[in-house]
Amino acid sequence: MRITKKSSENIYLSAMPFKKDFFPLFMHIPKTAGTTLHFVLRRQYRKKLQTFYTKESLKSPNLLPKTVAAIGHFRHNFSKKLPAGNYAYATFLRDPAAQVFSHYHFIKSNKNGNHAAFAHFSLEDFVADPFGNNFQTRSISGIDDITNREAEVLEIAKINLASFFFVGITEEFDAGLLALQKKMGWLKKPYYLRGTVQAYESRITKAEKHLILQSNALDVALYDFGKSLWQQQKNAAGISERQVQKFALRNHWYGMLAAKWNVFKPRAQE
Repeated sequence: MRITKKSSENIYLSAMPFKKDFFPLFMHIPKTAGTTLHFVLRRQYRKKLQTFYTKESLKSPNLLPKTVAAIGHFRHNFSKKLPAGNYAYATFLRDPAAQVFSHYHFIKSNKNGNHAAFAHFSLEDFVADPFGNNFQTRSISGIDDITNREAEVLEIAKINLASFFFVGITEEFDAGLLALQKKMGWLKKPYYLRGTVQAYESRITKAEKHLILQSNALDVALYDFGKSLWQQQKNAAGISERQVQKFALRNHWYGMLAAKWNVFKPRAQE
């Protein structure tokens, strides 16, 4: 696939708002607040939300009757495995240093099952592995093997990301939820329980951050591009700082009441 700078810019500029007659696929990139998003979506769609997290479901997906939305650890082109339909992707990106460092410590603290192979990995080992090396770009592009085609894969990822009906960033998660509510026409406020994601990144050293960013140059570039897309969507939705602060305050009270009443909490995902 030959992609020129001009052609990619044209695609970015031609990205149009989506109508609501599509099937939303929420791409959960690990350690981008996807578990919290799962909680929000479950409150909105209840049993009509389908999840794709297991190897079996990702390899041979089968949409259940009455399903109206899906979330999971799928990558771009996942929709090609689904029945014919009008599918559109959404996702949250995260600062690569925080995402990789958090993902690394999450895997290290969960040594059973699929993560057993990472038990003895150092951070240097992890950033050389696809799980810790430009993982966000691999997910958005849908391409696993990026060796010797890094520039091409980055452009493909940007083109794919520009076609998403929603792109948010974890660092402005509350604002992103408010924008999603407007775009999707949700009747329920997207309240959620705080504290579902452990803040490993607060422990990162300058040397560790440098190592991660040096090994994840594609993710750095894609994140910067994603931030520009998010800013456009935030402006279009008219999300103000006052609205975000008001939501955060009410969400705090929701969390206190939800904890007291022991309301539904989704099973933790990666």
